[in-house]
Order: sequence, then structure tokens, then C-alpha cells
Amino acid sequence: MGAEGPARAEGRSALAAGHPRRRASEAAQPIHREDRLEARARRRKPEGAVNEVATSPEEQEAPPSEDARDRERRAVKIDPDEVTLLEDRARVVRRATIPVWAGVTRLRIERVSPLIVDKTLAARVDQGEVRDVRITRRAVYQTHEREETLRALDEQIEETEDAVRRMERRAGRIESALSLLDEAGSVTLDELAQDAAWSRLDLERAEARFDEMGQRERSLREERLGAQRALMERRRELGRLRARRQTVSQPSGEVRATLLLDLVREDKGEATVEIEYLVPNACWRPHHRAALDDDALRFECEGAVWQNTGEDWPDVQLRFSTQRPSLGAEPPALSTDRLRVQRKSETLEVSQREQVIETTGLGRQSQVAPELPGIDDGGDVMELRATHRAIVPSDGRPHRVALFAFEAPAEAWLWCAPELAPAVLLKTAHVNASPHAILAGPVDLVKSGG
Repeated sequence: MGAEGPARAEGRSALAAGHPRRRASEAAQPIHREDRLEARARRRKPEGAVNEVATSPEEQEAPPSEDARDRERRAVKIDPDEVTLLEDRARVVRRATIPVWAGVTRLRIERVSPLIVDKTLAARVDQGEVRDVRITRRAVYQTHEREETLRALDEQIEETEDAVRRMERRAGRIESALSLLDEAGSVTLDELAQDAAWSRLDLERAEARFDEMGQRERSLREERLGAQRALMERRRELGRLRARRQTVSQPSGEVRATLLLDLVREDKGEATVEIEYLVPNACWRPHHRAALDDDALRFECEGAVWQNTGEDWPDVQLRFSTQRPSLGAEPPALSTDRLRVQRKSETLEVSQREQVIETTGLGRQSQVAPELPGIDDGGDVMELRATHRAIVPSDGRPHRVALFAFEAPAEAWLWCAPELAPAVLLKTAHVNASPHAILAGPVDLVKSGG
């Protein structure tokens, strides 16, 4: 009975544990708060929803940079249409008709001058509004091409150094042969002296031996001279290669500029855009040509243009002005200047200064001015217009453009001034028949067609 009782108790406990009422009571017990929140979230989550996965800042897509946004702009071609050349700078006007969209149109213009004065940059449009115009600059370096050039130069330098070493060894062998030949000549003279002392001198044999040694010496000296010349040439070539490598190894590149333009318009259509700015590194000077044919004179005035602004001017209308803009400089503030009367000094003070006086070179050697002289307009500002459109590349070389020309009767006579030049000169006088004044500048004189 004692053993049977516990067995029955265990059996009842097992049956009680699996009873449906017990499972229901356990299920009815309160669950944990977090489990309730999770279950509630699962019940409220709609079907097909996707959970957001938090990513690190490196995995998130970064917003596009300003350079990337600028490259996404629409590239347009607005070439220079009109250029006004001043004494030391130029005013460039780009003008073109382009299609624009309704709303904001973002444009970019490549290959403009990086020397543009930012505060002079302005843009206008006939239909719409210019929201923004600015210039961006960036430096571009040709690293790949430079590495290939350096590799090729290193190979050439190594080959040239090997050739120089071979030539130096050859020159050393020639010098050694000449030294041995000199020693052999000294030994031969000693032997001849001994043979003469013992009355055993063979003159024919001695002459033949000396002739052979002389020919050998002349041959070695000619060979040494040729080797020295070749060695000097190779050394100069090696120096040029090393200098070129040093130049190429320096970081070389160019600065490129891009104009960025934002236009706003209500409807889609075409608009005429005009962009204006000032650039340095451009100038002009007058140049004349006078051709005398019998009693008639043809006078031609040209404008010599130099520009190295970094942008070419293809097919532009040129204007030449004698104005001198100040680029924003303001006149100084005036202060009160009181005048006083004072007694005249008894001593006379003389000041001296050194000044170069330019001459026309008549009867003496012409002198070169230390710098390019300015344009003397006599205080009267002039603006001349070229007779035709011209192409002016950015190469820093002079390009002549015709301004005006006229023909007039001329009076000619011979003139002589022995104290100035031992020659008789032909002088002419004519009337300026053009509506413009003739500016000071060099004149090419041509008589009877040249």
C-alpha cells in the first residue's frame, strides 16, 4: 500500500498537468509588458508592410556635390560676339539665341577665360530673368601623360649614360696607348744611343721603326680627337635630357574656367542671352601705312591686337577705344587746401632727374623703349570700329585689323638737314580726309608701290 500510493499520486499529477483546464488557466495568465507591445505591433501592422533598416552614414547615399550638380547643367555654346579693346584690357560680350524651358534653365559655358574679373561679370536676357551668373575655376593636371614622358626620358638618360661611360673607357684606352707609345719612343732612343756607342747602329731599321711609331701616334691622336668630340656631344645631350626631365617633372597643368548661368522663364521658347565681362592680358596699339604714288597718298590705319586671355575670339566684331577704366577705383576725398603768401626765397633750388628721351632714329641707331608706350589721344576719348569681323586667337602675337583708310593729294619736296643726317629726305604734306584723328604710332612708308 505504501508503494502503490506514491505511484498513483505521480499518475494523477501527470494527468493533471495535461488536463485541458490547466492549459487554459496557464494561457490566461498575464504575459510580459514587452511581449504585449510586440504582439500589439504585429496586430496593427498592415499586410505587405516593409520594416525600415537603419544603415550607417557610410552606407547611406551622399547628396550630390556642387561640382556634380554643375556638370549636370546643359552645356551651350555662346561664343564672343563683340570685343572692345582698351589700352590694357578688353570688354568681351558673348551673345547667342538658345532654347530655354519653362521654369528654371541651368546652363554652363565651357572654355572661357580664367582671368575674368568676377565683379564685372553680368548677364542679360531679352525674355525672362537671370537668376544667377558666376564663374568656377579648376586646375587640370596631365599626370598620365607626364608619367609616360618621364618613363621615356629615364630610359633615354640611362642609355645616354651607358654610352658616355663606354666613350670614357675608350678615351682612357687611347690615352693609355699614347702613354705606352711615348715610353716605347723613349726606350727606342736609349737603345739607339747604346747601339751608336758600340758602333752597331742600323739607320734604315731605325728610320723604319720611327716612321711606324709616328704613324701609330698620328692615328691615335686623330682617334682621341674624334672620341673627345663624340664624348662632348654625348655629354651635352645628357645635360639636355636631364634638364628636360627636370622641367617635365614639375607639376604642369592649366586652369580651366566655366560660366554657370541660371535663367527663369514662364513658358518654353527661345531667348537671346548676352554675357559681358572684363579680362586683362589684352591690348591694342595703332599702326599706320602711308603709300605715296606720284602726287597721291593712300593712308591706312590698322589696329594691332595682342591677347593671351586663355580664350579665343572667333569671328568677333572689334572695337578699339582709348578709354582708361579704373575697375572700381574711387577718386580721393578732397580736403581744404589753404593758400598762403610767403616771401620769395633768395636761393634757387634746381632739381635733376634722369629721363629717357625717345627719338625716331634719324641718323643714329634706334633705341628700344623699356616698355610698350600707351596710346596718346590728346585727352579726347576715341572709339574706332573695325571694318570687318576678325579672328584673334589667344597666342600673345600681334594681329592687325583694318580700321579706316583714305586717299588725298600730297605735296612732296626734298629736305636736307646736315646736322641731323648726311642724307636728303623726301617730305610730303597732305590733309587728313578721314572723319577720325590719326593717333600716334609707327608708320610704314611706301613709295611707288614699294
